[in-house]
Amino acid sequence: MSTEDSWLCTPLAVYDEIFGKYGLLGNEKFCCLIEEAVAANLSRIPVINVTPLDSIPDGHLVCVQGMVQDMFNMELFMDDFRVNTADSLNRRSFRFRDFDSLQLDDAEDPSGVHFSERQSLYIVPVPGESSWVQSISFSAEFCPIKPSRQTNLPSDKIHFIVLNEYHNIRLSRCKYVPCPTEVGVKRSIFPKNEDMPTEAKKAKGRETSSSKLKPGKQFPLSEEEEDETKVGVLVRVYDEMKDVLKINELVQVYGILEHARLGSFFPPEDFAPEGKGPEPIPRVHSIVLKRLRHINPLLMETASLTTPLEPSFPKVLTESADRLRTSSAREDLFTSLLECFKGDALTAEYTLLHLVSSGISSDQTADSPYPNNLPALNIVCPLTVDHGATTGGVVKSTENPSSLLVNRLRLLLPCLVTQFAPIKLTLESLNTGPSLMPIRDAAKGALDAGRLQLPDGTEVFVDETDMTVGQLQPRGLLSFRALSLLATQQRVPYDFQFYSQDWKTECRVLIISTGPSLIKVCSSRLFDSD
Repeated sequence: MSTEDSWLCTPLAVYDEIFGKYGLLGNEKFCCLIEEAVAANLSRIPVINVTPLDSIPDGHLVCVQGMVQDMFNMELFMDDFRVNTADSLNRRSFRFRDFDSLQLDDAEDPSGVHFSERQSLYIVPVPGESSWVQSISFSAEFCPIKPSRQTNLPSDKIHFIVLNEYHNIRLSRCKYVPCPTEVGVKRSIFPKNEDMPTEAKKAKGRETSSSKLKPGKQFPLSEEEEDETKVGVLVRVYDEMKDVLKINELVQVYGILEHARLGSFFPPEDFAPEGKGPEPIPRVHSIVLKRLRHINPLLMETASLTTPLEPSFPKVLTESADRLRTSSAREDLFTSLLECFKGDALTAEYTLLHLVSSGISSDQTADSPYPNNLPALNIVCPLTVDHGATTGGVVKSTENPSSLLVNRLRLLLPCLVTQFAPIKLTLESLNTGPSLMPIRDAAKGALDAGRLQLPDGTEVFVDETDMTVGQLQPRGLLSFRALSLLATQQRVPYDFQFYSQDWKTECRVLIISTGPSLIKVCSSRLFDSD
């Protein structure tokens, strides 16, 4: 490994060298160095979202993108201290590494200790992320490129050439293979020429043997937990970024990977302060953190690192070429929806308006040339008494038209939006199914994700076609209220045990039912299945 790659393979060693020379003033110098290196070498950095954790060595620089599912209390760490060694007084820091008392067993008590604060965030893969976004996002967003050759092809053809090149880059990144000698190597604050304490060596061996345990998961959409490629990550955030982040925000983090350390003589609960369960959770110590407005890989605009997120609106289209492309895109979308709704043009128009709407309040859209604040949409597909009947010797479909419509929409909508969250609304799912609202587990000290804990811009697809008559239990009433608040007021209630709070959100809600929905939305459309 060349010294030029130290920022990528051993960034902690680079930090220790800078810190030893500049002390606390070196923190900013190190972050600037890594930020510049990241900008110039995006394609070389393994992305946890698409790279198996087993193939990334401990201490490597990585990227992780996802949603802030939970936030934990501030914690103190030793940001600057001095320890006496055999022949010198060394200056060290626990920044970008988890504290382990074993590392100081053979050293004298640290002196001149300066404490700082950091905060831990539980980052999960973006809930309901569409497959087309996954296919190109870790190429298009991290590796913006231009077509490899000049061409006179129309702009749409150039677009597909670029997407193909994005796809090729993504495939190459998924095959990331580290240096074999570095896999599983654990970090220490001891320089290479110093002996590690005996107990630390034993613990290190136990850590390596336990690294094969599967990471714990706590995702809003429980079906995504079965996907072994999706992993939740505990991100340690330092400096001012810890004060501006909020739950449900989309973030992109470049930091130092620290594989979960289990198997030492400490009790298990000491290794799961996050409260996400006894399974190991990989940690990433954040160096560069960006707040994202969206995850659409074809739209490159993102938020700045520290400024609050503000709504952005499209500029007025003045050029004829822009108007032509917009008109063509709308025609393509309308054609797809028209086919999905079997020629019902009015329902297709309603749905298209719904898809381009948002839940931003009217005071924020006052200056927008395209106000798009629309309520949730309820498409009513009545039950027909003659499905499965025979007419003129021809047997009609044995499936209910409402079920067929739901199936078509579940196939089409993920192709049109970046995030898609389906919800099956039945009496049983409300009373005994997964909770729709997030609830804080006081015993674990963690927030159990509800199905409605979603980032802004998510399309919530509610299938109410199998709702039956019955009585809602207290749990069902809470879940139904949460869904109603989302659809009518763009708010989701969070239960923090000692108090509850309605959390503002911006998710579109589309409801398919066989009669007027139980959720009293203001916009509904009767779908004619014939």
